[in-house]
Amino acid sequence: MRFAYGAFVALLLATGFPGEGHAAGCKPAGNSPAGHPTGFPTAGCKPADHSPGSRPTSLPASGCEPADPALAGHYYLHGVMEVGSELLLRPDGSFEYMLAYGALDELASGCWTRNAATVTLHVQKFENSMEDPMKFRRLDLTVTPDASLTRSFDPEHVGAYARE
Repeated sequence: MRFAYGAFVALLLATGFPGEGHAAGCKPAGNSPAGHPTGFPTAGCKPADHSPGSRPTSLPASGCEPADPALAGHYYLHGVMEVGSELLLRPDGSFEYMLAYGALDELASGCWTRNAATVTLHVQKFENSMEDPMKFRRLDLTVTPDASLTRSFDPEHVGAYARE
């Protein structure tokens, strides 16, 4: 089940956060029949060239190194009650993240890397709605054999980000 976060994404799109404006040509993914935004701005974005032997001569506009394209995609958190969270990993190595839990809202953006079975989010910008004991500058997620990403909030609360 997807977390409904239309107002949250509307704020994200209206303010241009995260990332001081999106890459050239990017547009919001669209609206639901009710007029709510349906996802992170990805429509019209130009994907990085990951063909064998290609290597960018400079960093992309995000300032990130290209990351593992096999893991790039839009992920939704499952398995943690009353928490809605999404993670967008782009092939250019940038990410966007949101989490909502009660009155706590988090937005983050930055760069991501993969080292073996670990995806690490390196935060460049983090915003939250209140004092936040879970605020992070770096977050390690474990890659599972089915390509989902597990996150441990504490020993009793472990969730998995999966693509739908």
